[in-house]
Amino acid sequence: IVVATDPYAAEDGLEAAVVEYDPLPPVLSDTDAFADGAVLVHPQAPRNTLVDVSLFATEGIDDVFARAHTVVEVRTRTGRQNALPLETRGAVAEWVDRDEQLHVQTCSQVPHQVRTVLAACVGLDEKQVRVTVPDMGGGFGQKCVVGREEIAAAAAALRLRRPVKWIEDRRDALTASFLAREQHYTARAAFAEDGEILALDADIVCDMGAYSCYPFTAGIEPLMASAEMPSVYRVPAYRVRGRAVCTNKAPTAPYRGVSRPQYVMVVERLMERAARELGLDALDVRRRNLITVFPYTGVNAITYDPGSYRESLDLCEQTLRDEGWYDRPAADGRVRGIGYACFSERTGYGSGAFAQRKMRVVPGFDIAEITMDTAGGVVVTTGTLSHGQSHETTMAQIVADRLGLPYERVKIVQGDTDRITYGWGSFASRSITIGGSAVSAASVKLGERLREIAAHVLEVDVESTELDGEGGVRGGDGRMSFAELADVAYLRSHLLPKGTEPGLRATASFDVGGDGTFSNATHGVVVELDPGTGG
Repeated sequence: IVVATDPYAAEDGLEAAVVEYDPLPPVLSDTDAFADGAVLVHPQAPRNTLVDVSLFATEGIDDVFARAHTVVEVRTRTGRQNALPLETRGAVAEWVDRDEQLHVQTCSQVPHQVRTVLAACVGLDEKQVRVTVPDMGGGFGQKCVVGREEIAAAAAALRLRRPVKWIEDRRDALTASFLAREQHYTARAAFAEDGEILALDADIVCDMGAYSCYPFTAGIEPLMASAEMPSVYRVPAYRVRGRAVCTNKAPTAPYRGVSRPQYVMVVERLMERAARELGLDALDVRRRNLITVFPYTGVNAITYDPGSYRESLDLCEQTLRDEGWYDRPAADGRVRGIGYACFSERTGYGSGAFAQRKMRVVPGFDIAEITMDTAGGVVVTTGTLSHGQSHETTMAQIVADRLGLPYERVKIVQGDTDRITYGWGSFASRSITIGGSAVSAASVKLGERLREIAAHVLEVDVESTELDGEGGVRGGDGRMSFAELADVAYLRSHLLPKGTEPGLRATASFDVGGDGTFSNATHGVVVELDPGTGG
């Protein structure tokens, strides 16, 4: 680590460092990793394998393949992808003497996890570490793991007792940031003569780079693909092997629908290939196998929420037909293809879903706290945070709806580990499903407390009171505004019911009890190709 008063001096210092390397043959692919006699990236990882699991293996699946009318196979490789948000990663760390606290400002999707790891790495209690997240720009999953640079900046600030800033430049982002999606699939499927899928068998290898990521581990990509590959189709028999291999490359982190583009492509290619082998229409093969009765529990032990799988496919096809793509001739000398991809996306994973992955830490729940001030306005603190999705708007709308007060009177506080006990942050479209549900529950609790105080002051039964939707509580012939109730709760607490604590505050948590929340879609694409040039 080189620390200097400006970035130019720091880079000069870095260039002046003399490092002696003992070169070894690099492991650059899964083929290299599995080769006989391959150098081990880590001695404790035989055959450079960090994860090797078979989550599902239906009994008798080999007999199903042996008796099937048609068996098709596809092999697919996808290259590494850089997440590359416009706003690169960065951190500013400072030891604050007055607070006896290390304050780290960082663009993270998971500030509480950063706090936990920083405290452990630099030898402080968690109460001595505060992590705040300013407006951070895009995250896309790349920022939902703890970065080694955050730890380095914090350690340097603690050692020097001076503020230390690290900002990733574009070259850093391209060469050494968290990457994703270098995957290799070998998959085969068995079909009946009428196009019904009978079995799916897949071998999934994911190149995770040199190191695991915290907290999601190097298992994030192979486990996601293994668990969710059957996707929107009724697959009666399923066997899958998922492996994470390490190579001498930058590590992998979750990125935008982890593994979903890859395994969906594999399954859709199987559908297309089966249709060709069987002489059937590829859309009819899909329709025969799409899940249409809900809730549906698949061979992968996932129970799917109601979805519009068949309807979205029909609508997509009709749209392309209405636009004339099936009838319009291709340009001179070109050939045309029309392709489809059906998928569902499981989001809002609860602790039950993450527990199945056997991670050291288990994300899932979220906590929200709501406080009403003496003027009847509210401040809501949540463990999730917005990085471009306008959660602050949606959360405020939820509170306004539950309490019946103007949206403008709600303030949302996010991204500060000193303001909420714990939170798992924003990723996998969980923020409104889980964080918003916690905010909703806390708002309901506060509403009940307001009704109890109003009932006591108005001398009516609490069951006869109700939030009036206009920033107040009605009961009997009387009404009290939130400001009047707050005045009692804070400034005239002697009027509160006996045994009731002063103040207006409520806390609630929420976790998903089932397998998550599902959305779905069908994508259609029209491609024209010049067979001579490939353009």
